[in-house]
Amino acid sequence: MKNKQMITTLCCAFLSLGAWAQNEQAYNKATALPATPDVPKVQGKEVTIVLKNTAEKSVAVFAGPKEEIRNPKITPVGGLSSNKLYIRENDVVCIMTPENTPKACAIAKPGITSIEINSSATTLSGK
Repeated sequence: MKNKQMITTLCCAFLSLGAWAQNEQAYNKATALPATPDVPKVQGKEVTIVLKNTAEKSVAVFAGPKEEIRNPKITPVGGLSSNKLYIRENDVVCIMTPENTPKACAIAKPGITSIEINSSATTLSGK
């Protein structure tokens, strides 16, 4: 008699476990978030930034949207010079290596009026 009760109890436990697992899978499918569509990035307003190079050597600089840093348009900036950059807010200004990879970058946040390259041409600072 005890064996019948034990078998019945185990069968009920397995059936309820299977029903719970199916319910859990259905719940996970129902609560999955739909894929979000690509939202176009809003560009900031145009700003003029003074780029000061305090290094004595010429430096390769990229200035533009962060998305274009993989195919950069590099501009050489002469040593001990001051140049104007016409970019948009939230664009990046980067010192580039000879292999066209960024060495140091600064973001043109709203309110920044100048970016300075240090004397060893290794970092940028925005002011």
